[in-house]
Amino acid sequence: MNNMVKVAILGYGTVGSGVAQVLCQNKDAIARSVGDEVQVKYILDVRDFDQSPYGGTFVKDFSVIEEDPEVSVVVETIGGATVALNFTQRALSAGKHVVTVTGWSSPDWLRRRACAISLRPAWAAAFPSFAP
Repeated sequence: MNNMVKVAILGYGTVGSGVAQVLCQNKDAIARSVGDEVQVKYILDVRDFDQSPYGGTFVKDFSVIEEDPEVSVVVETIGGATVALNFTQRALSAGKHVVTVTGWSSPDWLRRRACAISLRPAWAAAFPSFAP
């Protein structure tokens, strides 16, 4: 294990906070499984979370994530077909891998792209007992 996978989570609601918790609490098991350490570098949310254990990771501007070459994985937990789709498009265009919780299924933009996208929903990481 010489590399570190840096992750950005979009949204810090029930699912986003669950994903952050799972990634942090299970970091050793995930590192053994993935072969690299996984670190949450950013959490994007418009709200303030002063009491969160992830306090130093919060950002409000998606371009911080989009332009950071260290971030290789974006977990989209915002939902909806407008902001979430826009951020997903921008993340993929920036060469990042995306895991999404959004209910839109393979819109034309994604079908035209030469990319792979995980169809396993992000909530499966937060609630593994409900995973498909």
